[in-house]
Amino acid sequence: MRIAISGIKQIVGNDQHRMDNRISDGVRTALNTVTKQIYECGKNDVSLVCFPQWFIGFGSVIEYPNEITEAISVAAKNNKLDVVTGTFRTPGFGMKSKPVSLFINHEGKIVGEQGKKNLYELEEQWQLSSNDVNVFESQLGKIVISHGDDCVDPNVYEQIKKIKPNIWVLQTNDAINTGKFEACSLSFEELAKLRSRELECTICAPMLNGEFMHVNYSGDGFICDSLGKTIKISGSKELLLYR
Repeated sequence: MRIAISGIKQIVGNDQHRMDNRISDGVRTALNTVTKQIYECGKNDVSLVCFPQWFIGFGSVIEYPNEITEAISVAAKNNKLDVVTGTFRTPGFGMKSKPVSLFINHEGKIVGEQGKKNLYELEEQWQLSSNDVNVFESQLGKIVISHGDDCVDPNVYEQIKKIKPNIWVLQTNDAINTGKFEACSLSFEELAKLRSRELECTICAPMLNGEFMHVNYSGDGFICDSLGKTIKISGSKELLLYR
C-alpha cells in the first residue's frame, strides 16, 4: 500500500475572496488537476493521497457536498483510495466561515472535517477556529489532520499523542515558525521527524505551493516514516508516491 502527497501548484487569481457561490474557472482548472492526480494515484496502487492547504484556491463559502467535493468523491471511489483534501471554506456564523479539510474515504463518502485552531491575525477577522482534533479511520489506520500553526502547537500535539494515530497529516507552508509557542531551534522537517519517532507513526506534510495572498511558497513537502526516514517532494513536481 502506498501514500501520496500532492504538490499541486496555486493558480494565479485563485486566492481572491468571493462573496458569491460561483465556482470560478480557475477553481475548476485546479479541481481538474486534483482529480487527475487521484486517478494517477489509482494507477500506482496508492491507498491514501493528501493535498495541501487551499489546494484549489480560496474559493467561495459553500456548503458540502457540492460540485467540487462530488468530483473528488467520485474519483476516490473509482480508484478505491482515501483522500485528505486541502482547505475549503464552509459557512459558519454571520460573516465568518470555517476553514476545514475533509476526509473522503475509498467509498467516496465524506466521513468528516477537520478545522483549524490557531488562526492567523488576518484570518481571525473572517474565519472561525476549532479546538477539536478529529480521528478518521482509513485503509491505513487512524488519521489525524492539522492546519497551519496547529502543526507545531504543543497543546495540539498532546491531544494527538493520546490518539496514537497511524498517520498524521500536516497541512502548512514553509513560513511556519516552530518556535512560535515554545522555544525550538529545529526546522519544521526536523521537528516532524522527531514527532514521527515519538508517535511511531507516518507524517505526511503536503506543503502550499506557489503564490498565495501575495506570498510565494516552495511546495517542498515530505513524508516521514515512524523511524524518521524522510522522502521529499520538490515544488516543481506535482505528486510524490511513497510505499
